Amino acid sequence: TFEAVHGCDVWTSSSEQLTTARLQAPLDALEEGLDLLREVVVQPRFQRRDVRLLRENMMRYLLITGPSRSDVLLASALSGAWWPRDHPFAARPDAVGWRDLGRRELRRRHAALLASAPVDVLVVADRPWSDLEPRLEHLLRGVGVDAPVPAPPEAAPPTGAQVIGIDLPGTDQA
Repeated sequence: TFEAVHGCDVWTSSSEQLTTARLQAPLDALEEGLDLLREVVVQPRFQRRDVRLLRENMMRYLLITGPSRSDVLLASALSGAWWPRDHPFAARPDAVGWRDLGRRELRRRHAALLASAPVDVLVVADRPWSDLEPRLEHLLRGVGVDAPVPAPPEAAPPTGAQVIGIDLPGTDQA
């Protein structure tokens, strides 16, 4: 996601493992930039159009783009080979879940993430920290928990040699 307001740029990205947000703002628009960042991170609107575009993009990737790229197929096959089937890292993408994902579910997931995940803030600025710290504390009020990042689920590494084949009937393969 990218938004540009008052000369400020906000980029956000989220996945099952990581959510990031980045603000780039001129010094004279820092307050507006921080307000925009808080709105995007803490109070997202999940507008119908944006949710529809997200679903369409993910479905296109899961059903068309991803399966036609050898690097995506390789990564998926290796995940399936390295991790046990019940491990989250071996989970196959859920096209039906993406197709049915709605605003209510996005809001629920977002609220759970903000209430349960630790938050790290990295600041690169031409401002004294004493000037930025209170603004960032306000921005992040009520976000995250003071807890260590949960360790990924454990799994035994694969043993022995494996041969992994990817067969896509009816397609050209190299």
